[in-house]
Amino acid sequence: MRTKIEATWIVGCERGHHTLIRDGELVFEGNRILHVGKGFEGKVDRVIDAKGKLVSPGFIDTHVHSGHRASHRL
Repeated sequence: MRTKIEATWIVGCERGHHTLIRDGELVFEGNRILHVGKGFEGKVDRVIDAKGKLVSPGFIDTHVHSGHRASHRL
């Protein structure tokens, strides 16, 4: 299912730097991001209204404690 999120702010990337896109769109299908920006013209199955919200696609939890290492258990 292809989903579009319409948000007041979307964290995007432009020329290798993070940027905030006002009144932007994020389109994804499954676990794959298809579009970040404005003006997606493809077909979507569902639209989520996130007006007044900040959407930050693609973040991965990188929480780690540098003093711990998994290799000592192997």
